[in-house]
Amino acid sequence: MAPETAKRLTKVLEAITGAEQSDDHIKYEKLSRPEQNVLIRLFGGGTLRNADEAALSLLLKNELISDGKLTARGEEVCREALPAIRERIGERFI
Repeated sequence: MAPETAKRLTKVLEAITGAEQSDDHIKYEKLSRPEQNVLIRLFGGGTLRNADEAALSLLLKNELISDGKLTARGEEVCREALPAIRERIGERFI
């Protein structure tokens, strides 16, 4: 997906949900690869078994996960990242 298309989709999502990105908004691209992997795992229905402890600590601190599950904020980060995740894993899995 082209970056322009992703930006337009983000604007549509904001218009529909009324959500605006605040200063404390966390972007998927700004997270480290281990943090991204944990979020993707949980978003896909996986568990935290054998997850990177440092990544878990940072995700808990940023309130993206709680009690081994994604928080609403964590789900929002994942939904916004779907175009990037799709590009990362490629068309073969979708």
